[in-house]
Amino acid sequence: MSTPDSKFDYREASSENNAPEEAAPSDRGGFFKRIADTGRSAAKDLFGRATEKKISHQGRLGVCKNDFSMENCERKALKLKAEMESLDGEIKAKQILIGAMQKQIDLFRNKNYPLPGELELEMRIEKEKLRLLMNKKGYKQTDCEDLEIKASQFSKKKDSVANELMHRCKEKVMPLEQKLEVLKDYQEKIAGEMAKLESEHQKRSDGLNEIARIKAKAETDLMMRGKTKAEIENDKSIIRLEKLISDGFKQMQKEKRELNGKERQVESQIAEVLAKINKYKDRFGEFARYKENQPISLDLPERN
Repeated sequence: MSTPDSKFDYREASSENNAPEEAAPSDRGGFFKRIADTGRSAAKDLFGRATEKKISHQGRLGVCKNDFSMENCERKALKLKAEMESLDGEIKAKQILIGAMQKQIDLFRNKNYPLPGELELEMRIEKEKLRLLMNKKGYKQTDCEDLEIKASQFSKKKDSVANELMHRCKEKVMPLEQKLEVLKDYQEKIAGEMAKLESEHQKRSDGLNEIARIKAKAETDLMMRGKTKAEIENDKSIIRLEKLISDGFKQMQKEKRELNGKERQVESQIAEVLAKINKYKDRFGEFARYKENQPISLDLPERN
């Protein structure tokens, strides 16, 4: 049974065999193998930390940047759409005015009245103004459509980065959940050992209490035979019985302490793994919520 200071390795829970002993320092092959293993372990740890940094900082930056760019395009497009709607009002007013002028001209022509030259000139000027207004609206609609396309592109980039980061979060969570499952199995095993030990200790405690009664009876017999307290305490049979009782209770305390140590260690490791899982799940949820932010539909009018 391991001491409380020994940390549980979840990989050992599925096997009862002890790990093979490392080669002695004199074994040059084993020595270089350990150096290579150490290098691989360090590289793996460094890659893991770099990947985690990419998920937490660079990844979030990439998602936020594209999300901000998408919303910036939407703000500009909405401003242009409002300006287009304002131009629509001016265009409609011009069309009504030109229509009224045309009716006046038609009336003069139908009745063969002399047509005032300034009326046709004024209508031509208003038509030119209408043409410029419609051109202006067309340019704004083109810019608005371009911004709508850009917003859609930024949204796709944002979703692409978010999907990649969500996938990485899943990759990180999967081995952690497997480790958690093994740790929980080991925790259940310890709970079973604890219950078994409690039952065994109860039986051993009953036996030690019986020995204590035998010791008390022996001490009484020696006292009835005229032995002094010092002689009774130094009696070899009494000393053996006292040692047997003391060692028995100490051994039970040691076994209980060791098992409690294992229990605390696995609980600590479960809490540590759960904290990591929750961290990646929080990030997964964060990126998923960014994906929910999709471009708004501007419902732009069809071009004539």
